[in-house]
Amino acid sequence: MFLLKADASCWYGVIHITEYTNALLALKDTWVLPCWYDCRMRKGFDYTGVTIVYFCHDGNGNFVMAKRSANCRDEHGTWDPGGGGLEFGDTVERTLRKEIREEYSTDVLDYEFLGFRDAHREHNGEKTHWIALDFKVLVDRDKVRNGEPHKFDEVAWFTLDALPSPLHSLMPYFIEKYRDSLS
Repeated sequence: MFLLKADASCWYGVIHITEYTNALLALKDTWVLPCWYDCRMRKGFDYTGVTIVYFCHDGNGNFVMAKRSANCRDEHGTWDPGGGGLEFGDTVERTLRKEIREEYSTDVLDYEFLGFRDAHREHNGEKTHWIALDFKVLVDRDKVRNGEPHKFDEVAWFTLDALPSPLHSLMPYFIEKYRDSLS
């Protein structure tokens, strides 16, 4: 079998070492690397990513949100509840607890699965697709801190009736979908 080329960034197929060598010799002035060398697919862009989204509260109607800094991937200056991508081999609960510890420097006291959303957006002209697993999470208000000051300009508490502005682009749908469960 000879080397099959699927697209400009990746080589696919099974080859014998002599065929591989011959293929590389034929490309002597072209720098193309085989897939096993560097063919990283991007979560949310090249395939549907899974993200854990959490809206942390203190049990008294107050919710913590973070203002995204210029160092975040996108939506700089907007407020969002918090979240993190699910890594291969990790569990949803472990990701939930790890991300809250990292972002808000506190532990999960209790949590409730709210549901899921298909999150479709555009980032730098490219369409993205994430499956968001949404949680309402009880935390100790006195222990919450900005655990990632390089990502967040500010962390603050708000009520559902007095949310900050501007919100992350997907936040209005989150609030609309889960308002009854969040109250």
